[in-house]
Amino acid sequence: MKIVIDADACPKNVLLLCEKLGKGSAIPVWTVASFNHSIVSDNHIVVGSASQEADIKIINLTEPGDIVITQDWGLAAMVLGKQAWALSPVGREYRTDKIEFLLEEREAKAKLRRGGGKTKGPKKRTDEDDRCFEQSLKRILSQKKGGAIMSLALRVYFDFCCPYCYLAWGFMKKLKETAAINDEWVTWEIHPDTKPQGDFIQNVVPDVNMEERKLSLNRLGAPIGLTPGDRSFVPNTRLALEATQFATAAGKMHDWIDAVYHASFVEGKNIGDQEILLAIARQIGLDADGLTAALNTGRYTQVLLAHDRECAEKKIEWVPTIYAGEEKVLEGALTYSVFAETLQAL
Repeated sequence: MKIVIDADACPKNVLLLCEKLGKGSAIPVWTVASFNHSIVSDNHIVVGSASQEADIKIINLTEPGDIVITQDWGLAAMVLGKQAWALSPVGREYRTDKIEFLLEEREAKAKLRRGGGKTKGPKKRTDEDDRCFEQSLKRILSQKKGGAIMSLALRVYFDFCCPYCYLAWGFMKKLKETAAINDEWVTWEIHPDTKPQGDFIQNVVPDVNMEERKLSLNRLGAPIGLTPGDRSFVPNTRLALEATQFATAAGKMHDWIDAVYHASFVEGKNIGDQEILLAIARQIGLDADGLTAALNTGRYTQVLLAHDRECAEKKIEWVPTIYAGEEKVLEGALTYSVFAETLQAL
């Protein structure tokens, strides 16, 4: 766990408070800023002045459970998607259920300015802003040090075509009814050679015993009412996985994954079809036009390739594979009892 500060426009008092509270809690503080700014920090990263260069570095640096200090609503949405805390320099905690409204407000103001209109600039910082920020950061730190709502941060490698990942998703939802878990789901395309229109499992996995597969999968899913063994179609998941990054940027990673899994394993739809994905996007309130542009230009293709490299470096062989910090804790075909008992023990 660490505090990561978007330091390009961060008030000096906020930097000092983060350093003080971070040291008091034995939590490292990282600052990221362009070379145009002079920042004194034990852990400082200098980036270029190109647009969003600092944001990209912060996103890559952020891990589940970290605390990110920023006044950029778009960056806040991205780190919330990575299951981190996001806090503004005036002590406002960004929350997943509110971030979409903030992004819409930001776009409306930007549209007004593009049309020649004027919007109010930021208010002059006050001592009250410092007090609010300090109180908010102390509250989050106290929660993370072992309070009643302390969260377990997990990183789950998955693919939409994998029925065992679908089971893990269901298991996680069930467990989160009684446990506080920050789960980041990392896309990994396990069958990149699947036909664009999809295929059947017999053609993707040779020599599969269909009856045994169905019985085994449905038996694993029985405790939570899932029947993944009834689905033998394997979609090409590249677009759905790229769209996961788009949804994450909008603060809707969990909504997206849940809706895509339901469409595939419950409704029997081909989630390799871009029109199906756009319909899902509209269903959960994502910008369908923005998603279309992202998919058609391959905006997130490099993210998938980076995840491929990450899995290779970690020598991951199966999906789902679940990490708690740097420790691999679960992988492959799992029963709900093993899944729950392992994570509860952590």
